[in-house]
Amino acid sequence: MSECRMCGCEFDVSEARRSIGQKYGAGVYNDYYPDGDVCRE
Repeated sequence: MSECRMCGCEFDVSEARRSIGQKYGAGVYNDYYPDGDVCRE
């Protein structure tokens, strides 16, 4: 589990990537958060 730098909660990076990708398009998470440190909230 990773810790979100915005809200401090623990989250699964794979789930955040998948959720944001479904909503905004494939690859968006990696474009905006390449360090994988932001949850889907």
